[in-house]
Amino acid sequence: MRLDSLLALKEGPRDLEMLLRDMNADEETLLFHMNTLQEYYLVSDNGERYGLTTIGEVIADEMMPLLEHLDELEKTLGPGEGFKNPSNPGYSLRT
Repeated sequence: MRLDSLLALKEGPRDLEMLLRDMNADEETLLFHMNTLQEYYLVSDNGERYGLTTIGEVIADEMMPLLEHLDELEKTLGPGEGFKNPSNPGYSLRT
């Protein structure tokens, strides 16, 4: 959810309602992840909207080529396979 939050905010600042709708998440879960992103200085909150910090923008930009590569792997390996960690089968970059 943190990755998807960063990517959603890459498109521009969003209020909590917009993020809840975009992420299809419950408020408690989303707030937990947004607080974690704030602790790492990736996301800021001005009281009305969440947005990426400068470092958050850099990280989101740098992640795009990796995600595109993983999407290509998924086309070859099958749905979800490009995002899995072989040493931890239950883990996915998309979750």
